[in-house]
Amino acid sequence: MSMYLVTHKLKIFVLWLCYVYLARCKPQMRLAESKNILVFGGNGFIGSPVVERLLAAGHNCTLINRGNWYWDSWTKIRPYVRHIKFDRMQKISKCSPLIEILQNNETFDAVIDFSAYHEFAVQEALSILKDHAQLYIFISSDSVYEVCLKNHSNPSVESDSVRPTDEKKRQRLANIDDYGHRKLEIEELLEYQRKDGGIPFIALRLPDVVGPRDNTYRWWLYQSWMRLQEYLDKKVSIPSYLSKHLLSFVYNNDVAKLIEKLVSSDVDPNIIDQAYNLAFTETFTLRQFLLDIKTALNITNLDIKEDDDPDTFRLFPSVTLGPINTSKAREMLNWDPTPWKTALVDTVKFYESAITRAEFDVPRRDIIRSLQIYFSDRPFKVLIGFKREYGIDYPKDEL
Repeated sequence: MSMYLVTHKLKIFVLWLCYVYLARCKPQMRLAESKNILVFGGNGFIGSPVVERLLAAGHNCTLINRGNWYWDSWTKIRPYVRHIKFDRMQKISKCSPLIEILQNNETFDAVIDFSAYHEFAVQEALSILKDHAQLYIFISSDSVYEVCLKNHSNPSVESDSVRPTDEKKRQRLANIDDYGHRKLEIEELLEYQRKDGGIPFIALRLPDVVGPRDNTYRWWLYQSWMRLQEYLDKKVSIPSYLSKHLLSFVYNNDVAKLIEKLVSSDVDPNIIDQAYNLAFTETFTLRQFLLDIKTALNITNLDIKEDDDPDTFRLFPSVTLGPINTSKAREMLNWDPTPWKTALVDTVKFYESAITRAEFDVPRRDIIRSLQIYFSDRPFKVLIGFKREYGIDYPKDEL
């Protein structure tokens, strides 16, 4: 047999294998329609994984933010999106690139708002996007319950978000938790604008968010506090009043998965114009949370003390009313969060690897400085700990 025939038959065989492979894979391949998405934010802890998933699904993303690219979002997101640099504390009429886009009659299948902290910013966005967007996804918070009169001790449900009718009580609660007040104010605005034919919306109420690339460094600080305990002066502790207080958390990657699913599907009239609680199925105390991190780090020689001082150091929780109920999201949105232990291991591994990754030098330095300021009376000893445990060597005067 000639070499030509051998080569020809080999090519045919390879093509046949490719055909069989594609035929078997085809039922599992995702053929989603490409959508046009406008994102306020999208460069931070919660927004980045959402945009990554949207891009991977083939959607077109326009991001409006101040241009701060956290962690590795500069390389993972920035090159693949249309970016508009804008500070939402300004009037949106000054955002000329967006105005030009809308004047060209471009429309968006969805708007995702990660950076709304003031009612006026959302009011302005809604006013110019009214005829240019099919859905508005607002990232809200379980802090909204802090400014309402919850009348039971069970996990908070969406219907608990009713403010007191008495104006003095409303104002008192709003003063106690300004963040929750402003988030609920935005939800109320979204509801009100629908009466005038405004944009359909979905509000996602998130508890404390955990996962990789957290800009607040809360998880990473707790993890480093335990990992480097022998080099720190402050012992790992929790406030005693939180010893039996159950908490809810949510995984940033689960939020991303849900939003990508909502955006990729046609707008379902049965789920719009409502708020949904999102959280892990599991709830636990702050002590249990830290013990799980400790176990994942394989640390055995560490005690977590309880401190009776009500002002003792803590990073979680950010609310006082305990966990939230996610039954509505499970039923209406098919919310199916990652098991806690899986998210735990993945997050611990991420921060352990982030310590030595060159592209994370800025957040690593932030962690070192925080440990030196809040956990140690001898800052140089913190550097010794990083060198011995991770092989990280910073000159004493460089940080």
